[in-house]
Order: sequence, then C-alpha cells, then structure tokens
Amino acid sequence: MQTPNWVVAGIFLLCVVTTGLALLGLVMIWRSGYVRGWRASRSAPPTCPRCHYNMSGLRECRCPECGFECSLEDMVLSVSRRVKEVQSTER
Repeated sequence: MQTPNWVVAGIFLLCVVTTGLALLGLVMIWRSGYVRGWRASRSAPPTCPRCHYNMSGLRECRCPECGFECSLEDMVLSVSRRVKEVQSTER
C-alpha cells in the first residue's frame, strides 16, 4: 500500500517547520547573550575602581568622590568587571 502524497507533504512540512523554529530559537539565544555582553560593556560609563563613582567627562583619572588616582586601564578593567557582575546576577 502506497502512502498518500498529502501525508508525505505533511511530514516534510512538519520537519521543515520544526527545524526552522529550532534555528530561530538558537539565534534568539545567541543574540540575547551578544547584546547583554558586548553592547552592555560598550555603553557602560567609566567608573572609579574603588568607589564606582561615574567618571564620565572628567579630565583626569582622579576620582573626585574618594580621591583615588588610577590609570585608564584600571577604569576599563573596572567597567568590564562590573558588567560581568551584572550579567551573573541576571542569570
């Protein structure tokens, strides 16, 4: 007995839709991690490594809040650490 064409077409359509939804889910998961990680770290303001005071717009690397002097590298590392902390608390 031969399987009707509409059954074969239905099974094929079911496989295509299932595969498409799985790929869409993977892309959404990847994109959400990408946006939270990379874009969040790019938009985070530079902060004091000691007291986390927002140091945007200052002309020197000395915190007016606590007086801590740091380098630009210290501020960048501080921002990346804070972004990682925020990401770990979101999960």
